[in-house]
Amino acid sequence: MRTAKIIGTGSYLPGEPIPNQALERVFGTGDEWLSAQLGIISRHWATDIRTGRCAETNSDMAAKAGLDAVRNAGLAVEDIDLVIVSTCTPDYPIPATAPFVQEKMGLAECAVLELRSGCVGAIQALSIGGQYIRGGVYDTVLAIGSELLSPFLTGGFLGEGGEELTVADRLNALMYGDGAGAVVLRGGESGDGVIAECFNSVGVGRSPAFVLPAGGSAHPLSHEVLTKGLHRFKHDYKAVYKLGPALVLQSVEDILRKANLKPEEVDRYILPQTNATALQRAIRRLVRLRADEVDEFVSPETEATRLRREIKRLKQDASVRWEDAWERIFVNADRVGNTGSASFFLALDEMNKKGLLKRGHVVVMAGGEATKWLYGGAAFRWSM
Repeated sequence: MRTAKIIGTGSYLPGEPIPNQALERVFGTGDEWLSAQLGIISRHWATDIRTGRCAETNSDMAAKAGLDAVRNAGLAVEDIDLVIVSTCTPDYPIPATAPFVQEKMGLAECAVLELRSGCVGAIQALSIGGQYIRGGVYDTVLAIGSELLSPFLTGGFLGEGGEELTVADRLNALMYGDGAGAVVLRGGESGDGVIAECFNSVGVGRSPAFVLPAGGSAHPLSHEVLTKGLHRFKHDYKAVYKLGPALVLQSVEDILRKANLKPEEVDRYILPQTNATALQRAIRRLVRLRADEVDEFVSPETEATRLRREIKRLKQDASVRWEDAWERIFVNADRVGNTGSASFFLALDEMNKKGLLKRGHVVVMAGGEATKWLYGGAAFRWSM
């Protein structure tokens, strides 16, 4: 049966790493506190923290990551049949960012798709690209995740409009980084390649926990919208703290089941590159809960009856022994921050180029995003 193989990876991080100490001069928050709460030591921004000027666009970064992946695959850009771009920070509300990426890569003609998503968008792009390959529609697909978050984070810190910073504003700016990651998928006949993918939405009845209100048709840009600060990210950290770990566990369980894999057969996990310290604490806390305490994490207003039941089942069969799995989880959020759609592919590219993946290794990417509560996963056998 025709399979979709990852034959190349690429990435791009703008500028030099920005350490916590540099942000302290702007935000007035100590490095020790940052490290303890976020587990993030540095990040990359295309925006200059001194001037607020952004040197690159999202499509600039995406094109550079895409070209890096094409080179890593040993291909020419003309070999790409389809470009899929996932982002929640596009260049414009319209037109889509993907055609600009195509243009900047020097691709005169190809199919393009764009997904409006955060970190789960990488899973979606991988799945859609794989479906096109397995169906024989396209042979070579470039999937890119790219985020330019810093322009939405710095205005308030630089005193524009006299806005007063909240704790959430500070956390947002300190947590998020800019960057782009990419993979090249190609059709093959062997057993290596993508084994299974899954993604799901469980946000019915639950408000978005990460939202940029302004700029869409719900809140078109206006003086009133800007005065209300709706042009800045709103992040419900309490909701993420409650539901986020449950979605991570659910995504891992779902993809292992769909791929018919046992936990001990997985060589490497790539989990949400958001907050390594908090993620570890939260999952450890969750897996120690008694089954009757799990309701705290899942609101009954959602369609989460199944999710709640599955988490309770996790407690009973302990199919994933997280205490044994930590050494197999790759984390780079401490050095790049939370990069949304780019996070999975950035991590995969770093693992590839550092030689951390061997041919035949089974890799599982799984996680959730708080935008409107999505989760998903992908499992593949490394073939490079």
